[in-house]
Amino acid sequence: MRLPYQFGPGFEGITAGALWADARFGLKYARLLDGCPVVSDVRWVRAPSNAIGGWMPCPTQVYDNDERDDAVAWLTSLPGAADASVLEIAEAFIGGAGPAAVSLGGLVVRSPVPEGHPRRG
Repeated sequence: MRLPYQFGPGFEGITAGALWADARFGLKYARLLDGCPVVSDVRWVRAPSNAIGGWMPCPTQVYDNDERDDAVAWLTSLPGAADASVLEIAEAFIGGAGPAAVSLGGLVVRSPVPEGHPRRG
């Protein structure tokens, strides 16, 4: 299975429910993934994606929105992967859970900042 994620410029955050749905999906299907590109110009999406990608049991790449065609070409060029083992899936979730929680936790509680106002923090 090949799973591209694209986050457009209007993306403002992710809900706890969406995180839970992704985690449930991952537990069920991560062993079947051949690759997963993330396409976004949003800096706070790109950084966690790079960190989490290091723990995925499949190849991952992060692309800018204007590189979407490159992301699709990369994804279609990947060979089919053999099913990941239970150990590989466990390592991915254990290793990636901490960095994912820390980096994505801020997205759940992030409130939109009106344009022109500096973010406090």
